[in-house]
Amino acid sequence: DSAIFAGTHTGTVFRSTDTCATWTEVPTGLIGNDFLSMASIGTYVFAGEYHYGVFRTIDNGDSWSLVNNGLTNTIVQSMGTLGSIVLAGTYGGGMFVSADSGNSWTPKNSGMGPATVTCIAVSGSTIYAGTGSGIYKSTDTANTWTAVNNGLTTMTIDDITISGNYIIAGTWGGGVFYSYDGGAQWQQSNTGLVGTQVMKITSNNTMVFAAMNGEGIYRRSLWDLTGIENPPVAKFNVYPNPARDYFILTISDPSQKDGTITIFNVAGSLVEQHPIRSSIEKINIDLPSGMYYFKITGLDNTFRYAGKILVN
Repeated sequence: DSAIFAGTHTGTVFRSTDTCATWTEVPTGLIGNDFLSMASIGTYVFAGEYHYGVFRTIDNGDSWSLVNNGLTNTIVQSMGTLGSIVLAGTYGGGMFVSADSGNSWTPKNSGMGPATVTCIAVSGSTIYAGTGSGIYKSTDTANTWTAVNNGLTTMTIDDITISGNYIIAGTWGGGVFYSYDGGAQWQQSNTGLVGTQVMKITSNNTMVFAAMNGEGIYRRSLWDLTGIENPPVAKFNVYPNPARDYFILTISDPSQKDGTITIFNVAGSLVEQHPIRSSIEKINIDLPSGMYYFKITGLDNTFRYAGKILVN
């Protein structure tokens, strides 16, 4: 059965099987007070606890057991997955990796050292680790790490989210930063935020949400935050804009013509989706008047272009 799990600072893990409408406390088997992170692979669910290490359930949360073999630091702050690999970030002990569903753990800190890993984000085969000393990147299953901090004004990284080709980092004291080039360069983007202490950050196709320390939750569109509507991947053009019943999409690079255009409303909900099969494509729309965002992806779902369109 599908389920959603939520860890708390009170030593409790809750489970929902009805898309968060109701929550129930999972049965006993867990110890500790701070479940700061969770991850899953198939039927395995992992809960990282701040003192006792990693717990695992194989029966949808009905029972849990400690799986700390090789985990020499049991202060687990973050967890993630890459394919069949489980990642556990620790306080002052760096990154640990399990290739056997948590049965054993191996430290993987070459290039990063015994950092405090506060968050983990994965994009394709690339892992990003947010730490108390900046952001590290690995493209070889965590075997080696490279610091990618150019442009960051603070090194205390609280959370990372990924939307398409954008990597967005929430920091403690520096607010929000984004990168479009795999972390090679970061740009700060704090317009509209109250405060610069970002505790958590997440995103969907069009919106970025930042939970601020003592200031509530803020929302901003991905394109407003980045200030980029046309990344240098391929040249696209949309007209007329404003549109009414249709618009024309032109693509100057024929190699980029096959794909999909997805249209979202300002709340981030998908409203229409259309195939792209030519360099000049007429997109018929049936939408109420208002502002919309759109995203163009290739046949392999790689991000190519994003922008806005006004419907009259």
